[in-house]
Amino acid sequence: MKSKKITFIIGKFALGGVTRNTANLANELVSQGFLVEIVALHGVDIPIETFKLNEGVKTAVLSSRRTILNLYGLIPLAFYFCTQRPNLIISAVEYVNIIALIAHVLSGKKGVFLTTTRTDLTIEYSKNPKKIHIPEKYLASKLYWLANQNIAVSKGVAESMNKEFSLKRDPHVIYNPAARPDVFIEPKRSEPREEFHFVSCGRLSTQKNFPFMLRVFKSFVEEGITKKIKLKILGEGPELQNVKNLIDEFNLQDVVSLVGRVDRPQDYFREAHCFVLTSDWEGFGNVIVEALATGLYVVSTNCPSGPAEILTEEKFGKLVEVNNLELFKEELKKVIANYSEIKLSENYRVRRAYDFSPENISRQYLAYLNL
Repeated sequence: MKSKKITFIIGKFALGGVTRNTANLANELVSQGFLVEIVALHGVDIPIETFKLNEGVKTAVLSSRRTILNLYGLIPLAFYFCTQRPNLIISAVEYVNIIALIAHVLSGKKGVFLTTTRTDLTIEYSKNPKKIHIPEKYLASKLYWLANQNIAVSKGVAESMNKEFSLKRDPHVIYNPAARPDVFIEPKRSEPREEFHFVSCGRLSTQKNFPFMLRVFKSFVEEGITKKIKLKILGEGPELQNVKNLIDEFNLQDVVSLVGRVDRPQDYFREAHCFVLTSDWEGFGNVIVEALATGLYVVSTNCPSGPAEILTEEKFGKLVEVNNLELFKEELKKVIANYSEIKLSENYRVRRAYDFSPENISRQYLAYLNL
């Protein structure tokens, strides 16, 4: 059993949850004695060393970029399957799933194959209408049955897969292995006597809806409160300039700090008093799990999909209707008023994060495959 080879197929090594969670699971499986390789179809956006892969995890990049000449990685991948013959193949995101499934068929369908879907497809397609989505939906509906199983990272994602692809079988839900060992660190929170510290983390994109977060804090500050509030935003992305402009427009320069991308957000989580997420949609909500791992209380929009599946009890955090400014603001005020009580359940939130550890999630993959 321990000599079985597991191959992960991704588009490229890039920032974001796909590569990070792949690395988390790969590291865990190597520690269990499996032979593990992460194969990128086309290129590297950031150094592979960024993902802190264990020494035993092999990596391969099949092409320097995605081009029609190599059929977007199809031919190199089919050759890889023929020569390497992995026992288990796990691919991630739709266009990669489709290419990998075709390559798997061309190579003779050796090994167990799992596709994984990481985002709510219904919202993704509606928010980002592209012509490529039409053939993607058609091919997925025709090809996904060729996999041994289709994995969704949340129940909401599974529902969106059924809706968009009309699958012949229901996807199997396995959550992301977001709580890697290094995110579990002791909190160092000061008592919020004078200042109350909020923190948020995510790519500065329209999906994360940071403008809504800033409007909440603008309204929050204008009401006047006894404590001085601070908000740190960790991350970078295409909406950076827009976020900067809104901070200036709302006169939040003394309230909001843009920290940029950080390698260890948990170092900021451990010092904050509350984590806030204002996304319009998610696939799972990895950063919520990372916040819980430091005992941090979470206030999140009840967006599809993921947050409601993580924050299943009020001791973990509070869910608020998407784009409901008044309600979100009221929940933040309650957190400040009831912080002494909230702090008492820190360990409860840490235990919840362990449910999403690579060790626990790997058992679900391996048990499902009878490995």
